[in-house]
Amino acid sequence: MVPNYVNVDGLEMQGPAGKARIKLHAVMRSDDSTLTYHAVHAGMGVALLPEWTVDDDLAAGRLARVLPAYTLPPFTLYAVYTNRQYMTPKLRTFIDFFSEALGDGKSVAQQPDQ
Repeated sequence: MVPNYVNVDGLEMQGPAGKARIKLHAVMRSDDSTLTYHAVHAGMGVALLPEWTVDDDLAAGRLARVLPAYTLPPFTLYAVYTNRQYMTPKLRTFIDFFSEALGDGKSVAQQPDQ
């Protein structure tokens, strides 16, 4: 199971011997991580999921990591909003939290308008 944004033919990963292309034969494609998470728990196969969604399951032994010596290249997550002038404190807090928790500490909302 792979997200819709992943090339179905294969996935490039970094392994012990350098870059490796992993062939994929997806039985399901979805942009809904929750659906994918539940499909994995139902025994439908292997999935590409963010670590923070499966950390507890890995620690409890409910799920197992496949290809532990391989990592995915980093990717950028964007927060898109209509206008900074009307940004609510709730949205500002959300962007700051995810920027610090998942990224390099840079927040899109902190960058100057272009």
